[in-house]
Amino acid sequence: QRVATLAHGMHPAGTYRITALKSGFESLVKTIKLDSGAVVTDTFYLKRPDATVFGKIVDKTNIGINVATVYAVSDRGDTLSAETDVLGSFIVNCYEGSWRIFAQKAGYTNSLPKQIQVTFGQSASFGDIILELNSFTLSAIVANERSEPILGAKVSVYREGVLIDEVPSTPESGAASFSLNAGTFTISAAKIGFEQYSKIIYLSTSMQLSIIMPSGAAMIKGSIIGATWIGNNKEYAPIPRASVTFIDTSAAPAKTFSTLTDATYGDYGISVSGGRRFTSTVSASGFMTKTSLLPEATKAGNTLLYNDTLQSMGMVTGTVTASGTGTVIGNATLTLLSPTANRIIATATSQGNGYFEARNLPDGVYYVKAGAPGFFMDSVRASDTLYVSGGKTTVQGSDGPAVLTVFMSPGSKIISWIVNRGEDTTAIINVQSPLQKIIRHGQSLTNAGYGDYIVSVNATADSILDCAYHPFTVLASESLHVDSVELPVFNATGDSLSIRSDSISLLLSSAVTLDSAMVFYRDINTPVYSSMSGIFLPTGYSFTLYPPKDGSFLNYYFKAYRGKDVFGSSSETYFSYIRPDTTRLSKV
Repeated sequence: QRVATLAHGMHPAGTYRITALKSGFESLVKTIKLDSGAVVTDTFYLKRPDATVFGKIVDKTNIGINVATVYAVSDRGDTLSAETDVLGSFIVNCYEGSWRIFAQKAGYTNSLPKQIQVTFGQSASFGDIILELNSFTLSAIVANERSEPILGAKVSVYREGVLIDEVPSTPESGAASFSLNAGTFTISAAKIGFEQYSKIIYLSTSMQLSIIMPSGAAMIKGSIIGATWIGNNKEYAPIPRASVTFIDTSAAPAKTFSTLTDATYGDYGISVSGGRRFTSTVSASGFMTKTSLLPEATKAGNTLLYNDTLQSMGMVTGTVTASGTGTVIGNATLTLLSPTANRIIATATSQGNGYFEARNLPDGVYYVKAGAPGFFMDSVRASDTLYVSGGKTTVQGSDGPAVLTVFMSPGSKIISWIVNRGEDTTAIINVQSPLQKIIRHGQSLTNAGYGDYIVSVNATADSILDCAYHPFTVLASESLHVDSVELPVFNATGDSLSIRSDSISLLLSSAVTLDSAMVFYRDINTPVYSSMSGIFLPTGYSFTLYPPKDGSFLNYYFKAYRGKDVFGSSSETYFSYIRPDTTRLSKV
């Protein structure tokens, strides 16, 4: 296989997504096509972060925790991370917007997400995050079918699909030990030549686990390749860190074996049961998940070769320029809207040379909107409507590549907001489309343009549901547009709930009549939310549900609808303690 030179290394020909990282700058991802035998040189325009969030991770005695990971998730869906230093301090470089911050470290209970609003140029203090040591110990002995300890097995612990702790190689005793809190975990163990082990456990006390990995297993090896549309051509390249899972549905319960491809060539290898015909599921970020039945059964002691190809999701690239002058515009926001779902599907930001790319677009129809401080979108070459089908993006009215030129003109309009008829002076307006901007009380969006806007409104009081989606239109004839937003919905559920007739009740109150309302709920230690619609009341909605578990916390969030407005979202969650039901055994 011929290879080409990219930056400082040799790589297989194909399409790559390259991430540029530099301390003190925002990271940048760019898609680059690498032809066989070619040398590619490209320029990444990195910029300083618009804002920062700083704080400290400490234990219960107020001592800083070193090498804890802090995650920041924006209202755009972007995730940033940073590690604490020896004093437990952290700094997250971010952009203007609403962020949910939480921290985790192996051996400690994850902190609950907490929201912070960050404006351009701000260095925002998040304060201290307290992590508590986990309460329980999970001990395991890894052995073969003859109960002989296995040396050099890798034992991993996952929660909701995320690796939280790992023993890379067991000692001669085959022992592994983890400090965990209560909850549901997946425990896996692997070593070449032995059948991989995987089991889901619920931990409510310290536990001793016996991990048996039979020897003489079969091997499955192969490569995972990605197919990406670049213009009208489909390009192929290895997918690093793709998830590869094999499921034996003939076993009861079904046996699952999972691994990841390597970091360069997309290769993988895994030990599985012999004499079984598996179903494979392959997934990777930016690609469509694929499930297939293997062409033949495995054989103990033999190797089965299995390669697979994933189709990438849609992508659109382009340049933002000023109308008339052709001057490129950096730091412009591009939003792609779904006309059927009435929500933002993807966003992108133009670089210093005006270039942008929006990735991971599911099949569907999208409208392009764009904005920048002091500018509004006046036209798009060739069209502002995109179609994605089978991962291929096309522009309405064009047979060529999905490449756009977005033209912008200086804005001259002023947009201001009134919340709850002027009675709320603490709510924060978060402009989401066509540009992104935080507006506080007494401020206005100046030098804006006409067209459609989408904002969210964040209430100061935790019990009041944020307005997660509020669209409005500024007319071309207006010089000043005043938008009125209501925050009429609040959570009236108590911090602790008692079970009555095997049920609990959640209450959502509203000062206006809502079209409908739903609640999404789970036990704090389980990964999946259940949902139900509310029962209409003159003052709101009630939800009577069977609690997942008593003597534990219920985690839940609401979504309420009135016209085009949506109140509540998955980022605005609540917790209520379910008191133990002494009339029955605790549910698990």
